[in-house]
Amino acid sequence: MTTGLYLSQDYEVSGNQRVPRGFVDRHTIVVRLDDISRAGEVLTVAVGAGATNISGIRFDRRDREALEEEALKQAVGVARARADALAAGAGKTVDRVLRVAEERVAFETGALNPRLMAAQSESLAGGSVPVASGEIEIRMRVVLTATLR
Repeated sequence: MTTGLYLSQDYEVSGNQRVPRGFVDRHTIVVRLDDISRAGEVLTVAVGAGATNISGIRFDRRDREALEEEALKQAVGVARARADALAAGAGKTVDRVLRVAEERVAFETGALNPRLMAAQSESLAGGSVPVASGEIEIRMRVVLTATLR
């Protein structure tokens, strides 16, 4: 699915002047696969078709939202247990929970080098770029604010 199309004029410098020589187009597409074993094949096809930049590759789960909700419930349980332990250590008890908030954590996505991928693909004698699957870890962080008595 195309999510962006960018067109910009391309120039070459002749003397001290920029001379228009045409346009450069950039397409941003999203590819979603259910069969992760085909990821390398798809990358190889993209590079073979002229892709010069592949970035933002990520692996995810279709049921992420439900898993995040379950992780939030567990995180709140852990936060409450720790609040109780902290209060007990201070000779107090948790009186009431004032606030529970999700704390979002930013993450970065990496980019793959298409030239390196093409070289790897060629070295595989026509095979596809190797893409290894792994585990997806879903972490949620909460902040619990409580009063003590």
